[in-house]
Amino acid sequence: MKSLTLLEAASALSAMGSVAIAITTLYQIRRSSRESVLPLVYPEFVSVDEKTIQVKLRNYGRGPAIDVQMTLFVGGRPVYFTAYKNKQRVTFLNIATNESEALTLCTDEPAADLLLRLRYKSVLREKFHRRITVRNSEVLGLDGNPSLLVRIQRLGRGTRRKRRAWW
Repeated sequence: MKSLTLLEAASALSAMGSVAIAITTLYQIRRSSRESVLPLVYPEFVSVDEKTIQVKLRNYGRGPAIDVQMTLFVGGRPVYFTAYKNKQRVTFLNIATNESEALTLCTDEPAADLLLRLRYKSVLREKFHRRITVRNSEVLGLDGNPSLLVRIQRLGRGTRRKRRAWW
């Protein structure tokens, strides 16, 4: 068995370190490119009349919200509704980054307490959801993918974690 000289051992150790740095860099690039296209859809405005609901949705994320689907619940059960945008019927919706869409939802049942469920996808085909609880034109509850919300809040603040010393 041949023993390594000090120079050969240092070269092998340096090569292994370079491979480890390359793998870490690849992981960070992939993660940041994934986070750069995440949509984040929230209601800007909700108004409830007798049988119409006016909703203005805004995408606060960094990527477009594709194939936004809505389900309306009144009294805990799903209700059929027709969505209109600029007085034209809408069957599907895409919301670009920093774009708002004003919709009018018409239903046959009185909408006092309602839950509006949104489902949408990112460019990378990741699925997201948001539930909006409304009572008397006031948004009471808003929840969705918690891990996504925490990630976006962390990204939106612009602050970074403090680095620990290597020792």
